[in-house]
Amino acid sequence: MNFDHTYIAIRRRSILEIVDLSFHVIREYFLPLSVLWMVGIAPFLLINYFLIGWLGLDYYDTENITLYFFLTSLLVIVQSQVATLPITIFLGKSMFEQNPGVWQTIVATIKTNLFIIWTHGILRMVIPAILLTMLINPQASDDTAIAATLWLSIMVGFAVLIRVIRPFASEILCLEKTPVLQKKEGQITYGVRSFSLHRAASGELHGRGFILLSFIVAPLTLTILGTLLTIDSTLNLTTDYETLPAVIYGPLACWLMAGIMAVVRFLSYIDIRIRQEGWEVELRLRAEAMRMKNAGAIA
Repeated sequence: MNFDHTYIAIRRRSILEIVDLSFHVIREYFLPLSVLWMVGIAPFLLINYFLIGWLGLDYYDTENITLYFFLTSLLVIVQSQVATLPITIFLGKSMFEQNPGVWQTIVATIKTNLFIIWTHGILRMVIPAILLTMLINPQASDDTAIAATLWLSIMVGFAVLIRVIRPFASEILCLEKTPVLQKKEGQITYGVRSFSLHRAASGELHGRGFILLSFIVAPLTLTILGTLLTIDSTLNLTTDYETLPAVIYGPLACWLMAGIMAVVRFLSYIDIRIRQEGWEVELRLRAEAMRMKNAGAIA
């Protein structure tokens, strides 16, 4: 690893600069990021389709279509961070390696610390949200569907709150490889590391979260959806106009936005480390230590 030759310049950036840089990163690594995006979202795309796809079968049923888009948005919100885990790992590797392999990244994702099941699956409500959505089915009564939707909304709100307060769980576990339990004296655990990283940057994180959700995520998702529908209409891709736009393009727009936000979150993590820990200085010291070690080994 070249600690003093990173492929993303190490310096402080504003939230708008981070968003702009995100699109440059996506353009630079478009092919591997696209593959990893598809690998990550495919299981959740299928799960969500079997859970609520039936709601989008009749395009003229306004009530079901509205509920379909609402539930899709809720599910993507809670699933997005774990679904884009391969992207996060790839970007972490790309900081020090020019061409990290896609397969290598997939293997690294599979070998991820199992504590990720607790942090994302339980605390960030991925598994409870899926189980609760199973109650919304064609055989369920209206009261059951309404109650399940209400509780799902509350779950998602709680998950979003946790992610605003502690957004960098994936980066700490998968990139820093911080252990969950202390295996030797003085070792920093996940809980301690998460608290120290997020506490000092809480004001910055809350402000950025508000800006992203209010002025970037929602408008850009609608823009992506409108673009997909325009392309479909222009090229006459859809043969069944009553079903395909609702069932396909809505979730696709949400998942495309989730992929973009994974890059934004990673760059925000880098920026917070620079601001709070002087990461650029640490990298230079580590690079110098490695050079001295190599020189000693040669001698």
